[in-house]
Amino acid sequence: MKKIIILTIILSSLCSCQKMLDATPTDFLAAETYFTNETQLQSALTAVYDQLQKGGMFGSAFTGATSPDGMSTSLNLSDEMYFASSGTGTRALTYSSSDPLIFAIWSACYVGIQRANIVLANINKPTMDEGHRAIAKGEAMFLRAFFYFILAENFGDVPLRTAPTQSVLDVNIARTPLKQVYEFIISEMTTAEGLVAPATAYAYNERITQSTVRGILARVCLYAAGFPNNDVSKYALAASWAKKVMDSGLHQLNASYSQVFINMVQNLYDTKESLWEIGYYTTGQGDTYTEYAPGLSVFLGVTQTNSAYPLVTGAYRIHQRVYNYYEKDPNLTDPLIPDKSLDLRRDWAIAPFKYTSNNQATGKAYYTAAQIYDRQPNKFDRAYELTGARFQSSTPTNFSMLRYSDVLLMFAEADNEVNGPTTAGVNAVNLVRERGYGKLLNGEGVKQLSIANAGTGYTTAPTITISGGGGSGATATATVSGGKITSVTMTNHGTFYTSTPTVTISGGGGTGGVLTPSLQLLADADLKAPAYADQATFRQTIQDERARELCFEGWRKLDLVRWGIYISTLQSVTAEDNINAPSTYKAFAVLPGNLISPTYLLQPIPANEISLNNLIKQNPGW
Repeated sequence: MKKIIILTIILSSLCSCQKMLDATPTDFLAAETYFTNETQLQSALTAVYDQLQKGGMFGSAFTGATSPDGMSTSLNLSDEMYFASSGTGTRALTYSSSDPLIFAIWSACYVGIQRANIVLANINKPTMDEGHRAIAKGEAMFLRAFFYFILAENFGDVPLRTAPTQSVLDVNIARTPLKQVYEFIISEMTTAEGLVAPATAYAYNERITQSTVRGILARVCLYAAGFPNNDVSKYALAASWAKKVMDSGLHQLNASYSQVFINMVQNLYDTKESLWEIGYYTTGQGDTYTEYAPGLSVFLGVTQTNSAYPLVTGAYRIHQRVYNYYEKDPNLTDPLIPDKSLDLRRDWAIAPFKYTSNNQATGKAYYTAAQIYDRQPNKFDRAYELTGARFQSSTPTNFSMLRYSDVLLMFAEADNEVNGPTTAGVNAVNLVRERGYGKLLNGEGVKQLSIANAGTGYTTAPTITISGGGGSGATATATVSGGKITSVTMTNHGTFYTSTPTVTISGGGGTGGVLTPSLQLLADADLKAPAYADQATFRQTIQDERARELCFEGWRKLDLVRWGIYISTLQSVTAEDNINAPSTYKAFAVLPGNLISPTYLLQPIPANEISLNNLIKQNPGW
C-alpha cells in the first residue's frame, strides 16, 4: 500500500535501491551526472524512504516477523507477548553480535543514511521549484535523523556520518557519544520541521509532514530524557513538540479504536488519527513486485492455516500482565466473552477467540475467562483484508509509526515530568481512555439496573425491557429467589442514550418489581483522582495507559528501557507466569525473564562492523 512510487536508481556503487516497478532495473546512473531535474531528485528521495520497509527495519526487525535468516524473531520481548515455541536468537534472548537480524538493522540504517547524505549533498543541483526543493531537503534531513534515532535507541553511541561515503576503504570511524547523536537528531529534525509540507498537503500519511516531525521530535526528546542518555531537560522540549501537534487542529482520534487498524489493513488513510505510516503494497494477484510482509498481521495474529484465507502463523501469545492492564466489566455477562472488559481495546488487541482447527472457515471458538495464556495478539486482523488484496504470506498492512493517541500520551508524560499532574495532562489521557471505552463511538450506555423494589411472587425470571432515553440495544436478565428479584445482570449496555430510559418488568409470575437504570457517562472512562494523586502515581498511570493503547505496535520494550524498568518488569512478569501460566506455555513465557540481564538493554555492535572498523568498540556484555 503506497502512494510513493519507487524507481530503481543506483546512485553509486555504495547506494543502490532494490525496489522495482519493472522486472529488471532500467536506470543505472552515477550521482555526479544524475541530479539534473526534480524528477530525479524525488526518485532519489524515495530510495531513502524505501529503506524503512526493509527486513532489518519495519519489515520484520521491530514487528516480530521473519528475520533475514528465515526465523520468526522479535526485538520486542516485554510484558506484552512471548514466542510460544522453542527456538533461539533474539526471540529467546540467546543471540550474539553475529545474529543476522542485528546486522540487518545496523546495515539498513546506514544504507538509509548514505542515501540521505547523497540526496543532501546534491540537493542544490537540479533545476526545480524552490518550494519543492525545500520540502525535499526537509524530508531527507528528517529521514537521516530518524535512521540515527533508530540506531541510538538500539545501540547507544554510534558512528555519525553526515556526508556521503566516498570509498569502500572509508570504514574506520569511532562511535559518537550518545548525547551528541541526540543533539544532532533534534537539531536536524527541528530544521526539517520548518521545511516540510503540512499534513494537509497529502491525502495519505506515508510522507513526512510537519505533524510527523513534531510528533517524532516529542518521541526523540522523551528517549533522550530517559535511559541511557538521561538528559531530563528534554522533557520540557518533548511536551512542547507534542503540544504543537495538539494545537494545530489538524488531528483527532478516530471515534472507533478498531477502525484505526482496519484502515491500515484495508488500504485506507486516516491522516487525522494516523500521522505517519510505513507503506506496504501487494495485491497478491501477480504483482511485478511484492513488498516485505510486515509481521504485524502475518506473525502477530490468530493462527489460520486454511490456504483459502490469508496465512497467520500465530507465533506469539500474550502474558497475563498485559491482559490484566484492562478493566473488567462487573455489570455485564456476555455469552461469548465471560470476562468482558469495559475497555473495548482489550478484546480487539487480544483476540478472545481462536479459529476452530486453525481454520477461518470453521468459525470462532471463544476462550473461557481462565484461558488467558492461550490468547494471541490480533490488532491487525487479516480477516479484514479486502478480498482482492488477499495473499497467503504477504500483506498490504501498513506499519503505524505515529498515532495521535501516542502524541496525547507523550504530552501527558512529558508534562508530568516537568510540572507533575496538571489538568492538561490528565485531560490528554482521558481523551485516549474515552475513545478506548467506546464513548466517542457509542455515546452513553446503560451502566446498570439497581433493584428499587424486589417485588413478590416471582417463580421464574421476568422479562426486562429497556426503552426510550434516545438510545438502543441495552438488555439485561434477572435472577429470582424466594419470589423476589435478587440480582440483575446487564447483557448489553446499548448505545447513545441521552437521558434515563424506561425499564419495564413483565412475566415471571410476580408483580411489584422496580429497577432503576443509571447511565455510563463519558466521565466513567476518565481517570479517578487517586490515579494522578502525585507525580509518581501519574507516571505509573501513564505507563499502564501506554500499554493498553499501544500494545503490540513495537514500542513497549523501548518504553520500558527508557523508563529504566525493563529488567525488573520482565522479572516480575516471569514470577507471575511461573505461578499462573499452564504447563503448555510456561517454559516459553518465562524464558526471557529468566535470561534477562543489563547486557540486553542495548543491542551488540554487529560482528561484521567490529571486524571491519578498527575504531569501533563493542557494547558492554557482548
